[in-house]
Amino acid sequence: MFTISAFSRLKQTLHRRATAAVLLMALAIAGVGGLSAPQRAAAAGANNCAGQDTPGGGNCISALINSIFGEINVFVSAARGAKSDNAKFTQDAVTQFQATAPGYNILVFKYDGTDAYDTKWFTNPYTANMHGVLLDTTFKLQHHDSEGGPFGYDDFRLWVFKGESTFTNKGDGGYSNWAFVGSDSETDSVRHPPCGKIACSHTDRTLHFPARSTPQQTSSLSPDASPGHHACLDVDQNGTANGTPIQLWDCHGGGNQSWTYNGFQLRANGKCLDLPGDNTTQGTKLQLWDCVEVASQRWYLTPDGTFRHMEDPTDRSKDVCIDVPNGVVANGTRLQVWGCGSAANGSLAHQSWHWGGVIAGGGGGTGDGGKVIDGTPYLRLSDGLGAVVTGSNVGAPVVAGIRGGSDSKWQFTSLGGGRYKITNVSSGLALTENTDSYLAETQPWSGADEQKWELASAGNGNYQLRISSDDCLTYDEDFKTLGVWTCKTGWTQQWALS
Repeated sequence: MFTISAFSRLKQTLHRRATAAVLLMALAIAGVGGLSAPQRAAAAGANNCAGQDTPGGGNCISALINSIFGEINVFVSAARGAKSDNAKFTQDAVTQFQATAPGYNILVFKYDGTDAYDTKWFTNPYTANMHGVLLDTTFKLQHHDSEGGPFGYDDFRLWVFKGESTFTNKGDGGYSNWAFVGSDSETDSVRHPPCGKIACSHTDRTLHFPARSTPQQTSSLSPDASPGHHACLDVDQNGTANGTPIQLWDCHGGGNQSWTYNGFQLRANGKCLDLPGDNTTQGTKLQLWDCVEVASQRWYLTPDGTFRHMEDPTDRSKDVCIDVPNGVVANGTRLQVWGCGSAANGSLAHQSWHWGGVIAGGGGGTGDGGKVIDGTPYLRLSDGLGAVVTGSNVGAPVVAGIRGGSDSKWQFTSLGGGRYKITNVSSGLALTENTDSYLAETQPWSGADEQKWELASAGNGNYQLRISSDDCLTYDEDFKTLGVWTCKTGWTQQWALS
């Protein structure tokens, strides 16, 4: 603890700050708090997202967040080393954040201070009504003050935001305690509550921040794990009630598959994609909820198409992503969060999302709904050969041959549950496992299990065609009949739909 004489000096310090508040804040507004931006070029490597943070390119946002966290660490380390006082730190910090994120409103606010024993000696009460929040984080700075005060730490809160917002400082208005960019007006009301252990007179100040323009994208979203992007992010039963499940379903172009992304939130049916209770435990299922300014509704689009959610703002390796459980693409699959794929391994197909799913339609009168993957693709191996039927007769073998004609094109018809009927365009017969020879051939559609194929993502746009969890369509030799053999890793069982 500190002595009585130190306590007295601290009280005098706070009174001097309060008395000088008007002058100091005038300086702050002229330097960093007004509408005019500081005449300073963005630092080298800064992520200027103005006009670039459009969803779908959306990738500047993730880089921007990382850049701001990096700057916080640099500022805190530099301030500690130089023993900078709060005033210089606060003003310099907000100026740099504005240079890094010129399209955003910014507020840095010191909300309390502690002595060396972590006992609060100063509290700055406030109310915040912030919207369109990109980043809301706190950080701690070792206390150094040219006017004295106890050795200890100061706690700051940083908001980077775009929506129309208001903020009221109910504590010490000295410019060492806050700085901001984007406010267009303010109102004052004089009150005299204590600032903490010491009474200090001050003026409550309410700032108004106008909304900044926020580009939006509206479309359906389909996981890369879905062949041909035929499965879409879907609001169950077109519901609007809080808690409605979020799932996958065949793309149909309905409103419950139309998502709007504004750089922070994903909205459908007038509500938001929500992580219940902001619970980042792996496997937590997603839901629909009223759109509110809470962390559980903040999603950040990255260059690889993942929607990341922060678990620990200081450690991005702990982020969780919107995830298709086990990569299983089937009607009714509930979406969850799971740890994001590492940079070393690249993006995961069941966490990477594509704007604009392929609407089911057509189908050739098969009587099963006629839902198809985009067009009639070739099944292609990495060596360039494809799955080619050798004739139009029943039982014709399917070989690894040269693609190009209708005998090498296949129509995919959804059977639900992630299974497909795969029909050859030339013969109209269905790809079938011969259960005696374990080779691939074509047969009339009967709905037998040996005709119901599952597509499982193998990464990089390739898929295994599984007749069971153990048996996959397999290349043996050029121009030889394809087998249906034990599933394993390797190019001989990896097919692209081209």
